Amino acid sequence: MFKTTPTAPLFLTLAGILPFIGLSAGVAWFREEIALSITFALWLLIYGAVISSFVAGIRWGVEIGRNETPSGFVLFVSIVPPLFAWLIVGLYFRYPSRPEGFLALAVLFAGLYVWDRGSEDLPEWYRDLRVWPTLGAGLSLVLAYALLR
Repeated sequence: MFKTTPTAPLFLTLAGILPFIGLSAGVAWFREEIALSITFALWLLIYGAVISSFVAGIRWGVEIGRNETPSGFVLFVSIVPPLFAWLIVGLYFRYPSRPEGFLALAVLFAGLYVWDRGSEDLPEWYRDLRVWPTLGAGLSLVLAYALLR
């Protein structure tokens, strides 16, 4: 898998997993200090929303880069994940004691992975590489959920 992945995307993708791991570790480390735990949790959700926007934006970019007349459906579907992610962040501000948003964001990352994995428009190395950030994000978000409930 990694043999065919260009070095820069491989390094940057693996580095992008670190904040997920670090922030969920912060939720665990400060579990007894509610304010700090909630703060790390919020940062985790915000980072997840940013990354989901980035991943969905890749699909937008591929669609407009390869098609003179881009598919309105693909463009529309590529803006739904960031909107959903930011809704999750907003709801966490309103309901910080309700951690279900962490699971919802993990499911969102899984959905983005499935969409990317099945797309012939993306390079094979990218489709293969997407498993690692999906696992890193998903497991970190599920851990945060388990710790906060």
